[in-house]
Amino acid sequence: MFRPSVALHIVRDDVAVGKVINGAVGGNCCEVQVYLRMTSDFLQRHSLPPVTTANFPLSSQSAVMEVVSHDVTDRIDRDSIVDVAFVVPLAEAESGLYNLSWSYNSFLIRYSLHQGNVHQYRSEYYFVSRPVEPLSIRLFHSLNYLAGLLKRALYHQGEAEISCRSFRLFFSCEAFSYLSYKLRGVAAVLSAPRKQSFVVYYDSLSMEARCSHVTKTLLRIVSKEGLCRLRLILGSIIGLGLTKRKPTKSNPLIYCSVGSFITSVDVMEEFPVELINNMNRKYHSDCIEFLYTEENRLLTCSVRYSKIIVNSSEEVRARFPMADVHNSVIAGAYVSANFHYNNILMTVHGIVGNVATCRYLPEDGDSNNSEDYLYMDLPVDQVHELVSMFGR
Repeated sequence: MFRPSVALHIVRDDVAVGKVINGAVGGNCCEVQVYLRMTSDFLQRHSLPPVTTANFPLSSQSAVMEVVSHDVTDRIDRDSIVDVAFVVPLAEAESGLYNLSWSYNSFLIRYSLHQGNVHQYRSEYYFVSRPVEPLSIRLFHSLNYLAGLLKRALYHQGEAEISCRSFRLFFSCEAFSYLSYKLRGVAAVLSAPRKQSFVVYYDSLSMEARCSHVTKTLLRIVSKEGLCRLRLILGSIIGLGLTKRKPTKSNPLIYCSVGSFITSVDVMEEFPVELINNMNRKYHSDCIEFLYTEENRLLTCSVRYSKIIVNSSEEVRARFPMADVHNSVIAGAYVSANFHYNNILMTVHGIVGNVATCRYLPEDGDSNNSEDYLYMDLPVDQVHELVSMFGR
């Protein structure tokens, strides 16, 4: 039975979402508050502005449907329910905390319709603290946090680093059950008990080493069908990244450009035969693995990926059609490109004519945080060769 306040994704011509009012109406029905699909006719009839790149740069670039909260309730058949729904206010989607754009059950909302009058929808809903939260919000926070970490794992990678990243996070059982259910049939699943050692700390200032059995469940995304399903859940940019340094105050916007490197989880077209015959087999090709321990709610995510030099924008857009790829400035030497010069990590600061102004990049942990780093001018042709060799 669905509890009140849970948002549901519904298949109906006029209704996209319903918020549960009463989950036990009788028979196979439940009572919901209706959320209407936003249409151009609705915008024109109430003189409302559309979502544009100028006003909403983050929300306008995704294909998330916009809905309108209505003060009408309706009874719906449970068979028309597709999934839980994440209805995110536009202000929160623009906050930079929203990572589930392009997921199929995410929706944006700006307005509510009450007694025929349109009002601004309250600006805070998901990213506020509350003592008790409905299921849809709990799932949203778990999946949104996981999506953010998966994105970050494939960005900011040094081009000479190994092609594997892992991270851990607390992940609720209900969120992992939801993820497992949505990936059923397209992910390799293995669940087995394992021995795990731990330390018991007594109040008498003594401690003891013990062993216990824990249940570990492994989900492997190893095929294109599995990766497509994961992108429907966590967003379509999952599995792609850019190997450039993080944006800074002086250089706040970093683009993918011809000559730079991208990271891409290039999984197999079909499910690998070796995993069909032996699910315990170690897999070293590109994949995304989720290893979950039920007892301590710990999710370990491992991502194996390929590094690909961008020779043309078509190579990137074949993986993600909405990618914004810029052409290199001169002969492959482009601003923000990293390279090694006399064993010193440098970056291209600017290019004027045939001269590239390059800046020394301090290693992580360097105490020198000033902007007065070492600058030097080098020929563009030489920088092009150094950039091409970097990470190879």
